[in-house]
Amino acid sequence: KTCHGEGTTPGTNAVEIDIPAGMDETVMLRVAGKGQPGPKGGTPGSVIVTASITPHPHFAREGDDLYVTMPISISKAILGGDVVVPVIDGNTTVNIAAGTQPNSTKTLRGKGIRSVQTGAYGDLVVTFKVVVPGKLSDKQREGVEMLRAEE
Repeated sequence: KTCHGEGTTPGTNAVEIDIPAGMDETVMLRVAGKGQPGPKGGTPGSVIVTASITPHPHFAREGDDLYVTMPISISKAILGGDVVVPVIDGNTTVNIAAGTQPNSTKTLRGKGIRSVQTGAYGDLVVTFKVVVPGKLSDKQREGVEMLRAEE
């Protein structure tokens, strides 16, 4: 390959780039000194990379806050109890109150994304979706009938 009088030759090089955790949906990263050399042997320029986040299958994101929808049974909504909720680095157990209504939310402070600017963590907002069973066993039907009789 020759420079054809321009002082540079075409080619490719691998460049290692650190992508910061918690970056926004799309960010431009600049890596100084890893670009093409300047004309006639000048100082190398920068490599500019545009990085985009692939949407997560379970979490929605708004800023540093995450949102997740958790299905719960009718009995869990009525009686309350523990629910295992996914967080960005695993799972955590959340206790929901008796009488939890459909689409009610619970905010888990500090369980969101770490801010690139401040280092503080956002929140995780859990929305509870009450799942109504399509088919009941005879015993379940009897229990629901007893509940209805008390309303």
